[in-house]
Amino acid sequence: MASSEWTARRLAKEKFVEEHGGSNVMEVVQIASLVPMGLWLGSLLLSRWERRFGTTCSLPRLLVELTVVFLPTMLVYLNLVEPGTMFYLHVTMVLMWVTLLPRTSKVDLRPNSKHDKCDCLSAYRASMMIVSCIAILAVDFPSFPRKFAKSENYGYGLMDVGVGSFVLATALVSRIGRGETLKRRHILKSTLTKSSILFVLGIGRTLLIRQIDYQLHVGEYGVHWNFFVTQAVLSFVPLVMGPWSDSAVPLGTLLLSGHQYYLMRSGGFLNSYIHSHARTHSFIDMNKEGIYSLPGYISLYLIGAGLARMLQVTTIRWNLTRKHIQGLTLVTASLWFCFFQSERALESASRRTCNLTYVLWMLAFNFSMLLLFVFATAAARTSRIHLILGVNKHLMSVFLLANVLTGIVNLTMDTLHATREVALLVVALYTASFSLIGCYLPFSF
Repeated sequence: MASSEWTARRLAKEKFVEEHGGSNVMEVVQIASLVPMGLWLGSLLLSRWERRFGTTCSLPRLLVELTVVFLPTMLVYLNLVEPGTMFYLHVTMVLMWVTLLPRTSKVDLRPNSKHDKCDCLSAYRASMMIVSCIAILAVDFPSFPRKFAKSENYGYGLMDVGVGSFVLATALVSRIGRGETLKRRHILKSTLTKSSILFVLGIGRTLLIRQIDYQLHVGEYGVHWNFFVTQAVLSFVPLVMGPWSDSAVPLGTLLLSGHQYYLMRSGGFLNSYIHSHARTHSFIDMNKEGIYSLPGYISLYLIGAGLARMLQVTTIRWNLTRKHIQGLTLVTASLWFCFFQSERALESASRRTCNLTYVLWMLAFNFSMLLLFVFATAAARTSRIHLILGVNKHLMSVFLLANVLTGIVNLTMDTLHATREVALLVVALYTASFSLIGCYLPFSF
């Protein structure tokens, strides 16, 4: 392909994902809730599979799991089915099954339940990663509704929940979230190793994009900054917190309040600066989105990890009780209340600045999803969803693999002119590839 033609295609793809205003909070929740409902409905089918073929993990079993749990999300992403239609279809099926199930079939909330092999936290983390990775490629096809793409400045796009959800999923199982109080010297080596890998990936991604002239949405993180660099910085949070881990929630709240104050002071000067397209040649100015959003993401990490510590989220995986459900429900309702108050009194959510409203939205949204997965896994009729368990062990590796595959697809085909049928085929093969390979990876980081 001629250089001028390639450049024109790159610019067209960049423009295709820019300047969008998002959808609405309710629609995002509807689409996200398809997965926990699909997981429970899929468990009914998989329980029949196990009677005939056993519980062994095999390629056909993994493909069935992928289809019954995640195909509905793919269909919605590619605008083959309306989100509301798919949502109410799932709700109807759930209600039908609940009504038709024998009265003796009760949800087991006792400690060490037989369903704990596919626990709620693993299901939430793995499902969040898979649907986020599906969206990474799906957004490049014209059949992907533009309202689901990342909002440019303010808004509630479906893809806006990706980075916030990943940060929170990491925080829930962090040392702070697990309630560990190790001394700094005990975690220094592992922190430096993990952050070094992430920094190398972040720098490598930036250099590769420049080398092959790949499309880049500068409004997300900036010119050189990217998701991996943000994660590398966040990996130092447990190390820095050290003995103050018990105060994660108040410290996170204090940092978030200060972040919002500086965003809005002087008539919102910092807000206007971050959202403007003007840039100089200084490193900070070229990467203002990534740098100035860090206080918000650190706050999200601290508050999420602190709440996980308080609610004993890692304990819920193995010892689910009604007390845990009541506590999680109360916290989730409180977070939604704070979110709506913040949206009304301050400003709408902005992923670009990671403002107070965005952080509260991510907390309320993700704890809602975790609560749905609590019910879905507790009521599941099968003890294992192998795909979920495999992906959960290799979250960052799966995300890296999905990014590589997305790049390969964009380099080898013109996604902007693909039909819905072609888009569905490509996205389905792509999803199967990163999910199945992710399950069998011999390493993780």
